[in-house]
Amino acid sequence: MIIRFFILIFKRSYKILLLSFFSLLVGGFLFGVVLSFTKSTKDYLVREGKVLSGGDIILRSPYPIDINQQPLQQLIQNGHTLSSGKSFQAVFSSSNSSSTAPASVRVVSNLFPLYGTMLLKDGKEFKQELGGIYVEQAFLEKISGKVGDTVLLAGTPFTILGVIEKEPDAISFGISFTPKVILFEDSLTQLNLDLSQSRTQYKLYIKQNENGPLAKADIQNLKQFAEDQKLRLDDATDGPNNLIRGLSSVSNFIGIVLSIA
Repeated sequence: MIIRFFILIFKRSYKILLLSFFSLLVGGFLFGVVLSFTKSTKDYLVREGKVLSGGDIILRSPYPIDINQQPLQQLIQNGHTLSSGKSFQAVFSSSNSSSTAPASVRVVSNLFPLYGTMLLKDGKEFKQELGGIYVEQAFLEKISGKVGDTVLLAGTPFTILGVIEKEPDAISFGISFTPKVILFEDSLTQLNLDLSQSRTQYKLYIKQNENGPLAKADIQNLKQFAEDQKLRLDDATDGPNNLIRGLSSVSNFIGIVLSIA
């Protein structure tokens, strides 16, 4: 009797059951597509965020950042990479003529860049060389020079090694009204410059260990350290938060709709 009852119900409703089955099948497929798109987009945003900003976390200050502070030393002990940098305005002069050129000098360590690739014109290789600099094309035009020429900064000679085509993290420096010059930290020691009297911006780039990413506790300690030291902290480990949260909301919304269906 019970079996006949279920057979009767199935005969009357099998079309509805089939429709429901295929609806859930299509809905599940669409949800999987949206979920996959959301994840891939988030991964892309996080990856590009690190390249555009120059690291996983960046600390900025108008004063030198003491790398010997405990939270920073703890990161080094945990295998994370720290790279320092600074920028200031200066005027270069040509060693062959009376031409001069103001420039935005960017001082980088031998670890630069932590993420991305530095592109130079004519396919030249970007490498550290004592007494060498890399410049934008506009700098050459202002100083009437070319690659291989020697220019002077505070009386110290520097050789132009190549022309900058694209910096991976150029967007993090904003708009500059003077041509950019890249100088290595080791070369800066040759200069007798008192940067304490200039508008110098100091940066500390942090790249997390690939085998052991930055823990939430480490990030929280860095944020507290930045607050105590009055440093600006930029966190690229989760990409543009608002967009990622928006994409996550879309996938959650579709999941709720499918559950209701």
